[in-house]
Order: sequence, then C-alpha cells, then structure tokens
Amino acid sequence: SPDQMYLHQTAYLMADDQDESQVGEKGMADSRSIRILLHYARPFRLQIGFALFLIFTSSILAIYSSKLMGDLLEKGLMVRDLHMSIVYAVSILLLEIGSIYFIWTGRKKLAVAASKVIFNVRKNLFSKLQDLPLQYYDRQPQGRIVTRITHDVEGIEEFFTSSLGNLISATMMTIL
Repeated sequence: SPDQMYLHQTAYLMADDQDESQVGEKGMADSRSIRILLHYARPFRLQIGFALFLIFTSSILAIYSSKLMGDLLEKGLMVRDLHMSIVYAVSILLLEIGSIYFIWTGRKKLAVAASKVIFNVRKNLFSKLQDLPLQYYDRQPQGRIVTRITHDVEGIEEFFTSSLGNLISATMMTIL
C-alpha cells in the first residue's frame, strides 16, 4: 500500500547512512556496484577500450624490452659482439620509448573518458539530490552530503583513471 511504502521510505531516510551496523542492510553487492559503474561507462566504452588497449600494448612492449635486455647481456655483451650489442640496445631504447608513449597516451585517454563518466555520475547525483524530500536535509549534519558525494565520486574517478589501468598492466605483467 502507499502508506507502507511511505513509512518504509521515511524509515530508510531517517536511518543514519554512516552507521556501520547497517552497512550490510543498506549496502549493495560489489558485483552490482560494478554493473552500475559499467552502465555509466557504456557510452564511452570505445574510448575506454582504446585506452586500455594502449596500456595493454605498453605492457607488452615493456615485457619484450626486458626479454631483449637479457639477450643483450647474453648475446652481445658477454660474447663481446659490438654490433649485436648496439642492435639490442637500440631495440630496447625504441621499445621503451614506445612503451612510455603508449602508457602516457592510454592514461591520458582513460582520464578523458573517466571525466565524461564522472560528469554523468555527478549529473545523476545532483538530480537525485533535488528529488529528495526536505526532511532528508533537515536530519543531515551540515556539509555531510557534499562531503560524501565529493569523496565517493573521487573514489569512482580514481577507479577509472588509476586502478583500471594498473589492473591491466599488472595482469599483463603476470600473464606474460
């Protein structure tokens, strides 16, 4: 009934959302959180995918550069072959420059896409804040809403700009 729904909504709004004893009751599962984040990222999936591809490519170049470093030592320096040493050194240098370029470009593109995702998240949050009843604001300590929104959105932004790229790089380093 509408009365029960109103009472449930009122009880929910009156509960202290920072009370640790209620985290399990009101929190959402990590898988659901990821799905929501992916929903916000969907319009920018090509940009994010391309950025992650660049980061992936950077990892491959760095790994191959490390392999060539071993070859430089074994097949160039230890046998005192100057020509092979130069070939390996130049190859390593080019791979490292490529790796740096791809990681820099990938992170830059990921940051741009993340900014667009965060902009949409903020728009939806502010829209939701405008729909909340005035009672909600009456019971919140001064500044808590702004602090929570700012901190939580910064956490999401950190996920997209840093954690996601680090996850791809670390995964590639582990696999290869």
